[in-house]
Amino acid sequence: QVVVQMPYVWMHPKYNHPVRRRTRLFAHDEYELCNDGDLACITLTLPRARRAHSCPMVAQVKLRMSRPLSKFKSHIVDKILQRENGDDPPDPFPNA
Repeated sequence: QVVVQMPYVWMHPKYNHPVRRRTRLFAHDEYELCNDGDLACITLTLPRARRAHSCPMVAQVKLRMSRPLSKFKSHIVDKILQRENGDDPPDPFPNA
């Protein structure tokens, strides 16, 4: 299991001040290749609400219909885009 954070910034309508927020998603890492700080692309395995598909903070998430993995996990690590320490990510990724 990995926790993927997607940070975003929005302007507060009343105070006109930028507010930092984050979305935390639990994803299944079957081969345990993700390390702390890696940039990963995840795949959604459960259909979400209609409005969530056009949301810019989940733009990297691709849809694949399936059943949920557990109570909290409904995403799968699709591939690792960049390692934190600068090493090359595994190519080809085992899921591909």
